[in-house]
Amino acid sequence: MRSLFARMFVAFAVVTVGTTWAVSAYYDQRLVSRQEQRVSLVGDALQLHGEASARRRAAGDASGAHDELAELARVSDARLAVFVRGEQIDTIGALPAGALDLASTTARPGLTRVAASGETWFVLAPAADPDVRIVGAVADMRSSLREVRIALLVVVTALVSFLLARLLTGPIRALRSATRKIAEGDTSVRVGQVAGAGEEIAGLAADFDRMTERIEALLQARETLLRDVSHELRSPLARLQVALGIARQRGGADAALLDRMERETERLGELIGLVLSMARLEQARELASPGDVRLDELVAKLAGDASFEAEGSARSVRIVRTEPATVRGDDELLRQAIENVVRNAIRFAPEGTPVEIALERVNGASVELRVRDHGPGVPEEALAEIFRPFTRVEAARDRASGGHGIGLAITERAVRLHHGSVAATNAKDGGLCVTIRIPCAPEDARGAQSSS
Repeated sequence: MRSLFARMFVAFAVVTVGTTWAVSAYYDQRLVSRQEQRVSLVGDALQLHGEASARRRAAGDASGAHDELAELARVSDARLAVFVRGEQIDTIGALPAGALDLASTTARPGLTRVAASGETWFVLAPAADPDVRIVGAVADMRSSLREVRIALLVVVTALVSFLLARLLTGPIRALRSATRKIAEGDTSVRVGQVAGAGEEIAGLAADFDRMTERIEALLQARETLLRDVSHELRSPLARLQVALGIARQRGGADAALLDRMERETERLGELIGLVLSMARLEQARELASPGDVRLDELVAKLAGDASFEAEGSARSVRIVRTEPATVRGDDELLRQAIENVVRNAIRFAPEGTPVEIALERVNGASVELRVRDHGPGVPEEALAEIFRPFTRVEAARDRASGGHGIGLAITERAVRLHHGSVAATNAKDGGLCVTIRIPCAPEDARGAQSSS
């Protein structure tokens, strides 16, 4: 039982049931004692009024004899029957089952008490008339209430325990919901005043809000710094590229050195573009103008372009499986996200090996894209790290491999904006497999479900 709500609910229920049961047991004990006193009093009253009734009946006053027993039945809630030589001659209240047999088998004079299920019986053989037998039955006071008390106990205990557990765990659920949103990238969330929270939980919520504000400020400062630095670098970079062009026109400079400088400026320009793209994605909370995108067509075009480029380095890109699939999103952002994964796979694939792409539906509601290379893979402990900005694992630190450690970070953020997920695993026979899963467009998902 891992849920705090469930544990608190059970704890409250056990304590409440135990306490109520103990009180009920004490009450039952008291009730038994009172019942015994009541039965004794009824027995004494039956003996007194029964003898008086028998004397009146013997004197010919049948009406007075009935009234004597009726008054006893009224004040004691007893059921009475009068028999003379086995024949019933008077009844007050419902006739007790087996009263005739009891009257016939009791021959001892005086009052006889017989215990029965849920009630107590008395048989009186009056001294004034040996042929008369008065049978009385007294119901147990608690027999009709015990089941009701148990049912009420269960209902009240469940209700009170549920309300208490919900009241105490409500603030924790609010904090958990806020924490989940932060984990998803929404640092603007605040808990604020939590209804029903005690002093400790309210203090925790206030500390949580201060922490979130600090995290949001740090992230915004980082994004602002990256964006501003990237913008500021573009101007001197453009001037450097112009200077390289002028140097080539004038001649006299080392051509190999100029080529190297040009490559480095191109790499720097590419890096600046990637940083700006990532900064925009970090600030975005949702897609600006999403539309329907045929993902299978987009992947086919990307695979064709990437395969053409990969031929120059003795590598290839091929689609091993594809299915028609439409997603809701930004086609340019999806193109960039998938292209980053494919180019990364080409970069680390050994010469003469293909990069394999598979696109297929999953349960009709989402589409899964897998890009797999046959390279060295990534250490298991670094698989989750490769989607962080500027992360370069040991196998990729050689600058000859190219890349800036930012392409997969852009992919992760772009996929997250499409309410999807991305993960990397090492293939069993070598290589890295990156899996992107994105929900299908609502119309496409409904069509897949109806066709299945």
